[in-house]
Amino acid sequence: MTLAFWNNGTPRVVRTNKRVILPGGDIVFNAKPNPEIDLYTYLEVGAAADRFHVMSGTAFANDGWSITATYTQTLKPLAELKALRLADLSAYKKASELGGMTWVDGADTYIVDTGESSQFKATGAMVHMNEAGKPDRKWTMLDTNGDKVRPTLTKARFRALAIAIADHVDAAYATQETHEAAIGVLTDQQAVVDYDITTGWPANPEPGQ
Repeated sequence: MTLAFWNNGTPRVVRTNKRVILPGGDIVFNAKPNPEIDLYTYLEVGAAADRFHVMSGTAFANDGWSITATYTQTLKPLAELKALRLADLSAYKKASELGGMTWVDGADTYIVDTGESSQFKATGAMVHMNEAGKPDRKWTMLDTNGDKVRPTLTKARFRALAIAIADHVDAAYATQETHEAAIGVLTDQQAVVDYDITTGWPANPEPGQ
């Protein structure tokens, strides 16, 4: 016997020996292979199952030259779908938290790095200024053209920047908690799949993140 593999709809030539058995154990039926070439073309009808679905209702047909598998999809159990969406949410929150923010300083607007390293450095720099009595500090940011700048910030202005970074991080966590609660009370499987996790964030990740 020879296994026929799922191929996401791409035709595949399958060598058979009386019958085809799929990886899940389903026997197509006793096929009578062409005695000369002993080959069948294996075709799938139906969209490939995604991470939210499982394949079900598989039916097979053989026209003497090809074996066709037709199947439908059913949604995974509610608890599994929620776990998948919460994982998506966690990744989106991380991208939002660490993806930077806009900071307005008087007449100037900057793009500020909010990665974990920058969060720690901003806190440490504020402590250092307080303990050492430093009146100002330079800080690397981007201007609205995307060019790197390093303005000198007074203690009051730097404190405002450090607080803005902390507020940005807090907002990302708060938004995550809001979405977690909303997903938690859903009772419909399709509603869980369709739930929009991209709203309400302090900064939205770039497409694909």
